[in-house]
Amino acid sequence: MYMLFQQSWFQPIPDDVTEPQIVSWENLVLFTVSCYQYIILASVYSKGMPYRERLRTNYLFVLSAVSLTVFVTWLLIYPCKKMAELMELIATTPDEEEKFMFRVHMLIFPTLHLLIAVSIEAFISDQQWLKRCIQCLKRKSKPKNKYKRLLQQRNTFPWLNTIST
Repeated sequence: MYMLFQQSWFQPIPDDVTEPQIVSWENLVLFTVSCYQYIILASVYSKGMPYRERLRTNYLFVLSAVSLTVFVTWLLIYPCKKMAELMELIATTPDEEEKFMFRVHMLIFPTLHLLIAVSIEAFISDQQWLKRCIQCLKRKSKPKNKYKRLLQQRNTFPWLNTIST
């Protein structure tokens, strides 16, 4: 949104408008960026059993993710007038160069999001060193289970052994 507000051609929706104005640049930016986020998060975090298969084995998921990415990119860059009306988006033509270049520059955000999400998944989420660090920081002083605490007390107080046997 910040990038949109910095554009010289951008006119925000006036505050005194009482009826909802759906077709706006704000909605275009929010819609397309959130679509990319959903696709990226579903693709990056789609591994594991039983239902989340790896991408190379889940052809239908890859097909749907690629087709959705192509469709959203088409909606962002250069939608036809009929599709823009149906999706309630702003249609621009390539002769409006500033607005067209803004749409092209909007592809930077999903690209960065994809790189960051893949990096986090590869270098942080799947690593054992992170789990060990968290376990080291969260050292339990005493067990949460009541029976384990009783067993621990039994070992520290030998006279409890004589009562229980």
